[in-house]
Amino acid sequence: MVGQRRMMEKPSSLMNNTSHPLQDTITALGSSFSTRRIHPKCLKESTGLSNFTKAQRPSNFVFNDIMGFEKDSDSGVPVKDVKLALRGHVKECYKFNPDQEDGGLERPDWQPVNWTSLRSHSVQSHISKAMGSSQSKAPPVSPPSPLLEQPWRKVSEEYQSNLVFVNSYQPVNKQVKHLRILLHGPVGAGKSSFINSVDSVLKGRPAGRALTDSTSGTSYTKQYRTFELHKISGASYSFVFNDIMGFEQDDNGGVLVEDVKMALRGHVKEGYKFNPKKVLMEGDDGYKSYPTLEDKVHVMVCVVPADALSRLSDETVKKIREVRLAASELGIPQLAIITKVDEACPEVKKDTSNIYKSKYLKEQVERFHQLLGLPLNCIFLVQNNNQESNDNINPAILCALKRMLWYGEDFLKDQEHEFP
Repeated sequence: MVGQRRMMEKPSSLMNNTSHPLQDTITALGSSFSTRRIHPKCLKESTGLSNFTKAQRPSNFVFNDIMGFEKDSDSGVPVKDVKLALRGHVKECYKFNPDQEDGGLERPDWQPVNWTSLRSHSVQSHISKAMGSSQSKAPPVSPPSPLLEQPWRKVSEEYQSNLVFVNSYQPVNKQVKHLRILLHGPVGAGKSSFINSVDSVLKGRPAGRALTDSTSGTSYTKQYRTFELHKISGASYSFVFNDIMGFEQDDNGGVLVEDVKMALRGHVKEGYKFNPKKVLMEGDDGYKSYPTLEDKVHVMVCVVPADALSRLSDETVKKIREVRLAASELGIPQLAIITKVDEACPEVKKDTSNIYKSKYLKEQVERFHQLLGLPLNCIFLVQNNNQESNDNINPAILCALKRMLWYGEDFLKDQEHEFP
């Protein structure tokens, strides 16, 4: 109420002051900005108005005040009259009649639509000119930035230390020569491309040992393959990747969940060709009966594309969850990488160093966290190396790889204590 009174005091004093320089302008216009427009009750009361009053002040907007609704249907403003006011049919200072059931306004009381707003605009223009002010438009409000001020995960600063760690990594558990990383996920997620990306970063040049296909709607990888990466000296790194057939939406294609479980336990032989129609069984040619710790998976990584994360089918999500549960029962640590970030976020496409500053990609990480229950610190963003040269993508790839080695090493240490 105090705010209303103060708002009305200035225009009211302007109209009541006959010596004010605006009086000539208002009089010449036959002003609708008058004591009739600023109703006396507007300056004293905040409720109980029975007239249709408009409180106007020297600005680009006006307020309309009307009679209030009351509990009793025999009093208060009729709903029909409010509807007429919305359409601009209620004249200034019309006195509402609560006694008429269908509203107090009859057609003779209507006014042409926009009459008041046009008249008000004319008066406002003259008032503004007399006061020497210009009708300047408010500066446009800039949309919020799609980027965070600071990256939520630092990767560039740790690039060199991560590279040193990867180059020098050796499993503590002497039962194995290589730490085994299994990649799984939906068709076309970029599992093979990630292997090539890691190989490219470590070699310092493009690499493409894992064959890929960006146009097929079905899994391009058909066999269970182990990729051992080599240093420039010819020596191999102390970790390997296993690439498998991807999950498909229906049961007529893609790798079977039971076959992935077999791979986790080391029962799938190198080169086994997955059969979407038949589960690998003991006695089959591709079945390894007595796997060693070296054959088993030491860390499992789910690979999903950022540009299709929201479109993952319920069936695909169900398969990923089932495999995740099987890995948990075996004590195998799990991570996830979200690929194709440049295709999902224009800011990253323009500058790959924005990968962990993108608000959209951070939302996708949180979405995947809620979908599968993986901790946020186990989900990584990468852009696969599908260009001739792009050094900006290397830090994010090495950051994810180092975490895989960390978690896999923890698993191997546990196995060493369990099976000395």
